This record gives sequence, C-alpha cells and structure tokens, in this order.
Amino acid sequence: MKTSSWRLYQGPGRVSISRFAPSSAAPGYAVCRRLIPGPWSRIGGRWVDHATFVAGYAAQLAALDPQATLDAIVARAAPHEPVLMCWEVPPWHYPKHWCHRTTVAEWFQARIGILVEELAIPPAQALQLGRGMVPFWAAGSAPAMLGAQSAALRASDAQLTLPIEDCASAATGCVSAAESLDRRTD
Repeated sequence: MKTSSWRLYQGPGRVSISRFAPSSAAPGYAVCRRLIPGPWSRIGGRWVDHATFVAGYAAQLAALDPQATLDAIVARAAPHEPVLMCWEVPPWHYPKHWCHRTTVAEWFQARIGILVEELAIPPAQALQLGRGMVPFWAAGSAPAMLGAQSAALRASDAQLTLPIEDCASAATGCVSAAESLDRRTD
C-alpha cells in the first residue's frame, strides 16, 4: 500500500481518505470513510488547529481495527495496490506542513507491521499542476491563504463533499466512488 496526493496521482488503486475528492479526479476511486477525519476536525466551517487535529485523529484511529481496515481497503482497490489519497503535496515540514495520511501510514506500521510509503513521484510534477497547496491548519483555512482562486476551487469541489458517517450499506466503511457520490452532501 502507498499514499499520495490528489494533485500528483490519478492512476489505479486510489482510495480516498480525504473529506472530498477534487472535481478533476478521474473516476474509479474508492472511499474509506473510517479514515476520513471526523466532524471533530472542523469547527464553524474551519479546520481545527494542528494540536487538536493530531489528538482527535489519534483518538479516531485508536477506535479502529487496523487489520479490518486494511482488509477493506485492499478489497476495494483490488486488483490494484491501494494508494491512500488526500490533498497535501510533499515535501513534509513538520509540524506546519504534513498530511494525515502520514499518520495513517505510521498507524499501520505500528499496529500491524505494514510499511506504507508515499508513492515515488518526481517533486517537479507538483509544480506542473499550477495550483498551490497550503496545509489546512496554517491559518484557519486554505481559501483564506490562497485567496479567491482557491475559494472558487473549493466551491467547485464542494459538490463532491462526502458525508462523514459510515455508509449504512457498507459495514466496512469503505465504499466505491459511485456509492459515495450517491450519498454526497449538498
């Protein structure tokens, strides 16, 4: 299993662990809701601060069975190697710029000994995308940091915002993109 950014990888095996996927995301990805940061991660429409996020996400992961989570992810990505997807683009500069997918990778390794690495993509590829990335805890929210262009991007991506609660039809908490879009929130 690997991790990557929506901004860098559009290939097979994508499994979203972000609150929503970009509207430009190629179809065919799955969603693992149990690894999406819960409602505690946003207060008043803004991301919580870094320390609150780290504590909240640690509590969320502690409530999960890592082997069952891995099995569900692998089943959804089959026959491809799973690639856990979120927004932030490396390189990481802790604690100001990182992504919760690194926490997921550390959790899998610590709990069940599975090494989950960032997909090797040339760093220059991020520059070719023409869109900046600001970590959500940097100053409240990315739109505030990036201005109107980012706000417009988030508005267009909002159509794909996924509900955080587990999907009633999927006991695994991992669903296909088509199932997720059927249950999107507007």
